Amino acid sequence: LTFLNLRGCRRISDVGVESICFLTSLKTLSLVWCSHVTDKGIGHLSMLLSLQRLDISGCRQVSSDGLKLLCTLTGLVSLRLHDCLNITDEGVCSLNAIESL
Repeated sequence: LTFLNLRGCRRISDVGVESICFLTSLKTLSLVWCSHVTDKGIGHLSMLLSLQRLDISGCRQVSSDGLKLLCTLTGLVSLRLHDCLNITDEGVCSLNAIESL
């Protein structure tokens, strides 16, 4: 599996995201409006080293601390953060570590 779209699956939580981390060939993941996903869930995604595109728009429980956990995803070329209300300048600046973005 290389593409997974869970857009609008509002009942997906960190537990569901944890199971996604075993999909090691995943290149594109959409968690748009998965409102129960938190920084802990985002941390699980750090194991998806082949991930290239990630959309967590509307994941309002994700903060700058969660973004910092994504810095291991060195192949990430696209990251969408629309309507992520708890992400600050500090979190965005931490993404500088991902040279491919």
